Amino acid sequence: MPPSPYKSMPDAEQSPTTPRKHSALHGRLLSRAQALQLLFQADNSNQTIEEVLASPYVVTEGPADEFAQILAETTYLHREMLDAVLQGVSSHWDINRMALVDKNILRLSLAELLFADEIASRAEQLGIAESDATVDTEVAINEAVNLSKIFGGEQSFQFVNGILGRIVRDKAKGVDFLMAQAKKLNETDK
Repeated sequence: MPPSPYKSMPDAEQSPTTPRKHSALHGRLLSRAQALQLLFQADNSNQTIEEVLASPYVVTEGPADEFAQILAETTYLHREMLDAVLQGVSSHWDINRMALVDKNILRLSLAELLFADEIASRAEQLGIAESDATVDTEVAINEAVNLSKIFGGEQSFQFVNGILGRIVRDKAKGVDFLMAQAKKLNETDK
């Protein structure tokens, strides 16, 4: 088997893809952190997730585990739809002005909420137990807030919590984000 292209992360190096608190990362939070780092690198290098995984990449405690790869690939695949949903709920903040780390944390969490069945199905194909691949709303938000505290700026966690809180409240009122955005995308295609 050829060696993995990932690079280990020096402890002293600090960048948007390196956490401030290594000890806080374990289990599924580590998978989400790795997925976030892959998404950040894809955006930063203008590559797909597959291209990032095939080239030298940097993740915490790498190489990226299978669940991290599923999360990153699913999020990347649906990023236009996710961005449209995020733009719709952040009416006073242009998505293009969001910090890249915050935007990818929001994308990742939203993908887990909106594409949970797809993520669970892909995980099951790889032998990951469904209970390990599914997440409830509160956990998804809590993990996103934790990621924003570890990787984001000083106020990132408040911003992420506020956006995701609005999405959850709207969803509880019956808003179907995927259908609403699909209709908008179809209207702009005409």
